[in-house]
Amino acid sequence: MADIKKIRAKTGAGIAACKKALTEAGGDFAKAEDLLRVQGATTLLKRAGNTASEGLVGVVPHGNGATIFDLNCETDFVEKNDLFRNFAQAVFGAIEKLGNEGAEISVDGVMASPSAQGTGTLNDQLNELGLAVREKIELSRVETFTKEDGHHVFWHVENNRGSKLMGKQAVVCKVASTGDGSKLQKDFAEAFAVHCICTGPIAVTRDRIPKDAIDREQNIQMEIVKQSGKPEEMIEKIVGGKMNKWFKEKTLMDQVWVCDDTNRTVQKVFDTDVKEMVGAPVTVEDFRCWKIGES
Repeated sequence: MADIKKIRAKTGAGIAACKKALTEAGGDFAKAEDLLRVQGATTLLKRAGNTASEGLVGVVPHGNGATIFDLNCETDFVEKNDLFRNFAQAVFGAIEKLGNEGAEISVDGVMASPSAQGTGTLNDQLNELGLAVREKIELSRVETFTKEDGHHVFWHVENNRGSKLMGKQAVVCKVASTGDGSKLQKDFAEAFAVHCICTGPIAVTRDRIPKDAIDREQNIQMEIVKQSGKPEEMIEKIVGGKMNKWFKEKTLMDQVWVCDDTNRTVQKVFDTDVKEMVGAPVTVEDFRCWKIGES
């Protein structure tokens, strides 16, 4: 039983699997561990096509700005596991180091960073974690917002999990302004994040919505109107009206600000409240609103 406990602690495999491996290995601890690793690797290959829709979204502030990342697993049970959360902290630390060094931050670059365990890389640590918890674990995406002169980056994480900088939803925003950008993080970031999470904008302004997204929505609305039996000569006008409504719903600056009842657009909020807050005009250059499992 002592050997079973020892090999289980090292591999994370179940009791029955450990006992079987030790029996097949004739009691040889090293051979039993190898058997479990092979079995675990085979299991991971089978799970490679699975959807990793749980996990954590995090924001890493660093000297170069801030980086948002999406670390996935398959179940919320594993997301709450200390092994997974420790790995999330290791990913956080690797991104922070790369950012402070001014290095490019990519999924491959982060995973090639030294492991927090002292040997190997984060990719090696990820594979070991997958074997231990028997789920697909994946760093699916990272994106960095840099703060050049005259620019500011602010962020907020909602539904925190174990850290105020990791949770289920996160928003990062980059703006241009000569004002006091520190006030955006202190006094505005949470409200801005709540708005984005509630409304789901896909671009800052109408002209920055991807053409394929516009074409797809237009085709959908065209089919809906055609099937409604409206006269042919009215279809184009009706679709135009529906598309204009869609643009207002999906474009950040055209949306109605949801954090008060003034019925102002987000653009108006930036032109008044935010301008007054920082002491100068503020222009939104880009943002990301990520929710776990949507990549």
